[in-house]
Amino acid sequence: MWQKANALKALGQPLEDSLIVIAMVISLPPSYSTLQTILMAANDKLMTDAVINQVLIKEKSRKVSSTLLALAMKTTGQPKGKGKEKGGKEDKGKKSCTYCLKNGHTEDECWKKTTEHSKEKDDASK
Repeated sequence: MWQKANALKALGQPLEDSLIVIAMVISLPPSYSTLQTILMAANDKLMTDAVINQVLIKEKSRKVSSTLLALAMKTTGQPKGKGKEKGGKEDKGKKSCTYCLKNGHTEDECWKKTTEHSKEKDDASK
């Protein structure tokens, strides 16, 4: 926006500073909505340099927070909880089947039992 205002000024059609400020503020992305509200609610007459400085400060603080978050995640890792793991699968190591005596599932989930019961049904129906 600042570049467009300078181009218009060079062509002999300068814009008022207040119009440039309003255009800059309303063109901010939605993630800057808080800053937008603060700038629009300010009682003082905003100058383009002040708006640019506030946007740069906000951008710098966002970069610092995202860097700190990334660093924290890298050093501590994801917290390990109980129940389902990252892939959506339950912790298979704690289950044990009483039918086939294998780990990773329970008797009601046992493939061997299901297969044997379906064979018995097929044999009975013949």
